[in-house]
Amino acid sequence: MNERIKELRKALNLTQDDFAKRLGITGGGVSKLENGTRNITEQMVLSICREFNVSHAWLVDGVGDMFLDDDMATTAVFDRIMAGENETAKAVFKAFAKLDDSEWETLYKVITEVSKNLSGQKENADK
Repeated sequence: MNERIKELRKALNLTQDDFAKRLGITGGGVSKLENGTRNITEQMVLSICREFNVSHAWLVDGVGDMFLDDDMATTAVFDRIMAGENETAKAVFKAFAKLDDSEWETLYKVITEVSKNLSGQKENADK
């Protein structure tokens, strides 16, 4: 698994320090993970998979593709939210689960408009 962590970091074109920052550890900690002088906990495995959209099977066993496809990544995000402690996020997803097709279309239009407005505000702020 140590070699796969290094392979992942290089595939992402990240330095050890940049990789470490995203995981909340030090660059030296990443070095120890990569060279095998530090044990890799399941919590660290899960953090790497979550942060970098990596397949757990690939990271742990070297099986399959390095990165999750979009559907698997979406499922992983959903699972993480529902297993977490953010009750607001859980309530939002539960409400989404109750939407019918026309309500999904309406929600999509609203989100698209909000996104456009936010992008416009950001562009104006950057000027």
